[in-house]
Amino acid sequence: ENSEPNWDMKIKSLWFTPLEGEKLKAGRAVLGGVAWNDGRARIDAVEVSNDGGRRWQRAELDRPAGRYAWHSFQIETTLEPGKQTWLCRAVDTLGRTQPLDGSIGWNPAGYGWNGVHAVSIVVE
Repeated sequence: ENSEPNWDMKIKSLWFTPLEGEKLKAGRAVLGGVAWNDGRARIDAVEVSNDGGRRWQRAELDRPAGRYAWHSFQIETTLEPGKQTWLCRAVDTLGRTQPLDGSIGWNPAGYGWNGVHAVSIVVE
C-alpha cells in the first residue's frame, strides 16, 4: 500500500486564471485562484512570483466567513510579451506554506501534495 489516511488537508493554493499553456495579450491583466488549508489556522497571505521564486509579492486575498472555505486571491499586473511561468503559494498564521519543490509530499491520489503551483503562459 502506498497511501495513508489524510485527515488534515495541507495548505494549498492553485491558479484558476491563467490556465496552463494559455495565451494572453500583453498589458494589464488580473490573475487569480484559490487557497485553503485544514482550518486550524487562518490563511494569512497568498504570494505570487514570476521569476522562479526569487521574489514574491502578496496577492489581494478575500476572507471567507468559514474557516474551511476557499480563499480567493488575485493580483493585477502588467504582462510583458514572451513565455512566463507564474508561481503561487499560500501562507497561514502558523507559518505553514507550500514547498517550492513540488515532488515533496507527492502521493498517488494527490491529496497529500501541496507544492507551489506553477502555470506557464505565452503573452503576445
